[in-house]
Amino acid sequence: MTIQLTSGKQGGVIRIILVCLFSQFTLQAFTQDTNKNLREYLFQKSSFKLQIGYGVIPKGVIEVKEGPYDLYTKPHSIYSVGLIYQVILNPSWSVNTGISFMIIKSNFFEKIPINELIGTGISRREDSPPIIYYKGAYPRFSLPVLLQKCTKIINKSFFEFNCGFNISYSGFSKDETIIMNVADNNNQSINIFNANYKSNNNHKPWVGLLLGCGKGFLLKKLNVLTVSLSAELNTTKFLSADYEITIPNKPISTGNYSVKGPLLQLSLGYTFREVHKNKD
Repeated sequence: MTIQLTSGKQGGVIRIILVCLFSQFTLQAFTQDTNKNLREYLFQKSSFKLQIGYGVIPKGVIEVKEGPYDLYTKPHSIYSVGLIYQVILNPSWSVNTGISFMIIKSNFFEKIPINELIGTGISRREDSPPIIYYKGAYPRFSLPVLLQKCTKIINKSFFEFNCGFNISYSGFSKDETIIMNVADNNNQSINIFNANYKSNNNHKPWVGLLLGCGKGFLLKKLNVLTVSLSAELNTTKFLSADYEITIPNKPISTGNYSVKGPLLQLSLGYTFREVHKNKD
């Protein structure tokens, strides 16, 4: 009796293990099949993506030509919005293109030490802002062309990887002359800074390399919310200025300020999909 009872318990345990393994295998197969169907439905038709982003460009490049003073810059902020059209090649690959509008905020400054202003007729306090300070915002249009690779859908999410190029244009911006004056001890206006600022790349478009990756999350009706990180690499100085610093009784300082990237951007996208399921 004892042997039969033990054998019965062992048989029950074995049956429970087999049922669990079968259930796990069936659930996994069902999940894989569901993800496969979602993938087929998701990538069966081209779609539009609305995308907004925030990014930064490292500090501008300052090239001093002559004189004791130069300029300094902080990282430049970027705000963008774009409409992207995704052309589906197959469930794994697509080509993305569209139009993007971007605002680039630039800056440069120079804070001359108070002791170096002695004898110049200019008085400044220790807590005074930089004697030379400039901030500007410049528009730019871009046409991205990207080849995109999407991974398998797991738990209603997937990864995407992008590679391509960006054609940019800001030729509608006009050249600027930047003039800065300060009041001397006699309350007379003194010119201390002049610059010829260009933000239009001589009215010519330029091309940059685009690389990026992101993660997509499936929403209702198979619309997609995407969080992505991208980088634009180029050698074009799309912002530049030749400057001259003229502090009274000091040697004239001249140089060049320029911005060319790389451009790093974090974006949030929403893809609108009209999915047509096959009727069997």
